[in-house]
Amino acid sequence: MLRCPFHPKRTRFIGYLVGLAALIGIGLYGQTTLTSGTYTGQSYPGDVIIASGNTVTFSGGTTFAGVNLTLNSSAILNWDQNDVLAGKVVVFNSGANLTAGAGNTLTFDSISTASGDLSIISSNAGASFINQGSLTHSVSFNNGSLYAPTFTNQGAITSTGASSTLFLGNSASELFTNAASGTITADGTNVVINLLGVDNQGTLLAQNNGQLRFSGPNTTAELGNVQVASGGRALLNGTLDNSSATLSAITGGTFELFGGTIDGGTIAALGFTTSGGTVNNASFTGAVTHATSSSVTFSGTTSYTGATATFASAGSVNIGASGTFTVDSASTVSGDLSIASTAAGASFINQGSLTHNVSFNNGSLYAPTFTNQGAITATGASSTLFLGNSASELFTNAASGTITQAGGTISLGSGLFTNLGTIDVQTGTFQAGSNLHDALGGLIKGSGTINGDLFVDGGTLAPGSSIGTLTFTNTDFTTTTASVLQIELSGSSSDQLVFQNPTSVVNIGTGLLDLNLVLLGAPTLSATYNLLSISSGGSGISGYFAGLPNSGDLLTASYLGTPYSFSVSYSTNTIQLATVPEPGMAALLGAGLGWLIVRGMRRRRG
Repeated sequence: MLRCPFHPKRTRFIGYLVGLAALIGIGLYGQTTLTSGTYTGQSYPGDVIIASGNTVTFSGGTTFAGVNLTLNSSAILNWDQNDVLAGKVVVFNSGANLTAGAGNTLTFDSISTASGDLSIISSNAGASFINQGSLTHSVSFNNGSLYAPTFTNQGAITSTGASSTLFLGNSASELFTNAASGTITADGTNVVINLLGVDNQGTLLAQNNGQLRFSGPNTTAELGNVQVASGGRALLNGTLDNSSATLSAITGGTFELFGGTIDGGTIAALGFTTSGGTVNNASFTGAVTHATSSSVTFSGTTSYTGATATFASAGSVNIGASGTFTVDSASTVSGDLSIASTAAGASFINQGSLTHNVSFNNGSLYAPTFTNQGAITATGASSTLFLGNSASELFTNAASGTITQAGGTISLGSGLFTNLGTIDVQTGTFQAGSNLHDALGGLIKGSGTINGDLFVDGGTLAPGSSIGTLTFTNTDFTTTTASVLQIELSGSSSDQLVFQNPTSVVNIGTGLLDLNLVLLGAPTLSATYNLLSISSGGSGISGYFAGLPNSGDLLTASYLGTPYSFSVSYSTNTIQLATVPEPGMAALLGAGLGWLIVRGMRRRRG
């Protein structure tokens, strides 16, 4: 049997080689662990590991033949050379990062992959990063980053790390392109990919409750093909230049404003969130969803133009200072309405249809200047729609405007409210405040209750819906100029105004209120009709109808061509009408009565 003799010098030499290998980082089994230092023009035969907490620089064409590159916790690898990682598998442990040096380009080829706590970053001038492979941020509760002065994705970038954000881009000055072949996917609950200024020519996808956040700046054209699925969301939280463009629905849903700003253009579909945001000088033309507790500020000149908007519970629109928000005649808005502003110079114009139709939730529509040229309707039971917030506001219900209380309560507040259109109090109590003016052309009607003050400044009062009673409570009622009281009458019934606890004398003016009597049927002979009455409290009624200054004065109205006469009667708390037989009818009645008397006498004689 052959024996290898023991040679002390040979053993020491082998030990020296092992120590030297360890010193320069060469492993014994095709794996090299590198510690802090600059490695220039080196070629490693196997895999490479960057030791935890160490900073290593590759330069001058340093390569490794193995497949695997591992960056241990908090390790840094500075790639200070132009190179392509071909067919490599790169693993990032917590806090590790790979950096491209100034003027250098780092490329991951189409079969290379990277995973873990991704951080491939550079702020060095002229640095470039190109991904053609597959990059996956796969850790939870740790944020990742991918950015460089020039960053191009031609492959796949995916984040699956729950409760983490993968930041793609770091500065608005960077050039970040998702090429036609590129895909970027946020996949999973609480998985966020934040895109800073991306020019998307490929596909962006949020799925399984993942989120894409566009932190801008972007143009609408740069957003490209965006898709959401299975609870995924596309959130705008940067600045979007939508000038001369249309922001449309995306595959599977819509963009949502998430604290960002949209400037100009047309918005065909958009959702709002609790994070708010601002829309400047834009026109909404499609479906608009104000989600629960969401908010948004409309500034500049912004409008709903043929839009269909819905407000979920506590969703709100604020009109910015000096801004004008218009709802055009082709738009409908409904739900738990809240379109309001206290900002200086803000203006709200409604030409469309606004309906507060939820119960048990209050709504608000007001601004320093608010003009209603369309329809405002309240139908929500046990709720109040506030049309006013402060005494300094100016609210005009224009000639074409209608305000209808069909359920719940409408409250006007204390600002100047001028009615040139129609207020229809169909049911419930309408809170008029202290400054409601029914001006020339205005009409106030209905069978509900109006609580608060009313100045009749040339408008028309028409109690009832057909024939009915309009009740005023706690009212200072004053007629200031020539106005109209329209009363419908039929049979033994008529419209009437009833006052409960008026705060002062009910003043119909001295000949200022014109009584317009409309017969819907023939009146009952000898019937008496209460037109105005105080049912409780107050200090009486003063004044008289135009042309009817005294009790006993007559007016005539016709039904189906037959004239009927009525006499007016004024008392402290009541103004009445009574039917008066026509002369021919009086003679006929007299003749009939005489005939009955004669006939009775003949019977007694017989």
